[in-house]
Amino acid sequence: MTYLAVLPSLLCGLVLCGTDLRWRRVPRAVVAVGVMFQVVVFALPVISGGYAWPAVVNAAYGVLAGSIQFTLALARPGSLGFGDVTASILIGQAVGSFGINIFVLWWLVMGGGGLVWLRLWSRWPWLRSMCTARDPTMDSGGVPPDTPPEPPGSAPFVPVIVTAGIIAVALGPWIGGGSIT
Repeated sequence: MTYLAVLPSLLCGLVLCGTDLRWRRVPRAVVAVGVMFQVVVFALPVISGGYAWPAVVNAAYGVLAGSIQFTLALARPGSLGFGDVTASILIGQAVGSFGINIFVLWWLVMGGGGLVWLRLWSRWPWLRSMCTARDPTMDSGGVPPDTPPEPPGSAPFVPVIVTAGIIAVALGPWIGGGSIT
């Protein structure tokens, strides 16, 4: 049942995956709603007379995840967008609720999975064409004429962030984590 506590982040994360894959956009409104609902879920025990510390720690994990991702985006401009940073805040607070071990595992899985994803995205054009929004009535093969070409090494990264979070939480019981703080 503890996994239900992170349902807002999971649902919003899945919506963000779809929009990032299809349109290469991460709607900030979806992120804001997800973060808001996740904070409310983590604050419910505080409202009912519990300690505030777990809610504060979970929010801090989200801020830490966003800060790390923002630092990585600044280290190599163009590699990560602001949508990836905001999605990391959303998923980071959910993954962080399972403890520091799961949080670190999430970053490790995200790094390894990101390398594999970039390789697949750049090597298999059918994967890009299957995911990208196209208009079949256009003469240019379905791509709007004002669409800039995708830079090499560029891929939607929100699916990696969300999938790595799911994998880290699923593996949690085997590495000494798995309980909501």
